[in-house]
Amino acid sequence: MISASGSYDVVILGSGIAGLAAAMAADALGLEPVVLEKAGTLGGGTVHSYGLIWVGQNHLAEAAGHRDTGDEVLAYMRFLGGGNIDEGRLSAFVDRSPEALKFFENCGVRFRLVGGVTDHYYDEAPGSHAVGRCVEAELISGFDLGAWRDRVSVPHDVPCFVTAEEQIAWGGVNSASRWDAGLVRERKQRDMRGKGLGLICHFLKALLDRGVPVLTNRGVANLAVENGRAIGVVMNSGEFVAARKGVVLATGGYGANRQMSRDFEQLPLRPRGVGLDAGILDGRRNRPRRGDRRDRAPDREQPAGDAVLHHSAGAAGWDGDLRLCRHRRIVQPAYALGEQVWKALCR
Repeated sequence: MISASGSYDVVILGSGIAGLAAAMAADALGLEPVVLEKAGTLGGGTVHSYGLIWVGQNHLAEAAGHRDTGDEVLAYMRFLGGGNIDEGRLSAFVDRSPEALKFFENCGVRFRLVGGVTDHYYDEAPGSHAVGRCVEAELISGFDLGAWRDRVSVPHDVPCFVTAEEQIAWGGVNSASRWDAGLVRERKQRDMRGKGLGLICHFLKALLDRGVPVLTNRGVANLAVENGRAIGVVMNSGEFVAARKGVVLATGGYGANRQMSRDFEQLPLRPRGVGLDAGILDGRRNRPRRGDRRDRAPDREQPAGDAVLHHSAGAAGWDGDLRLCRHRRIVQPAYALGEQVWKALCR
């Protein structure tokens, strides 16, 4: 077993897309990174997602002849922000996300435009577009990973053998019985992987080709801090891993921690996150910012535009109602479903 002890420029915790992207960027910029994943398999919550990436004014759209402008992207995102947005971060995202997409493509990750996915409130929201801003990873075979093929977590509730565009064009998951059975069989035999799983596999393959160490079963107990600066991490085993430049916490949100979810969301029941139980370095433990969902008191009235979900644990796991305000623009999603409803939706 490779020891995690040692010294690296950048120590990255978590092997979802945030962690693998950070490792890729660090290596491409001449630094020496290491990825530490506490689970036995890689991918985190990303493998359970559809892996769609929203980037306005990107080079793939330009090559396909889809005109877009920075002003349109800004107008659309300001509309979605509903007046509660950080202009500095917004500008950074709009200006740099096309550059980031091209950067990772140059690192070996293959992307494609997704047809059939429009911007939210298309043709009503200012700056919205029907096509050109939604991107996904190309399909990749699990066999391309060699011995690492079985070291990536594979979801059982997402049809990863088709692209998002194909799934939409073929009528969605509810029409799966009418999909091309021969193509589906051939894709499964070749272990073709798309969506969030494919995105992880693309990044992992590129990292392996570069020789970047990616280590599993490496739980971290604490950050090592000296003079206010993170100098490394202390593993559960007691090993110390030094970070010459810094530590990247790419361990996801608080969703995998039941208590934090209950405290921040003020809801009596919530499905478990797709990741492992949160540890000491997992979740967003920073102080809630003004305007953050966690900053809302349980008895505070939700502003106009919110979707409000009320439920309690009944005999069947659901006893409540979903109330949406009359305003068409929904600012906060009603995502906290009861356990039984969640399972039913996943079937």
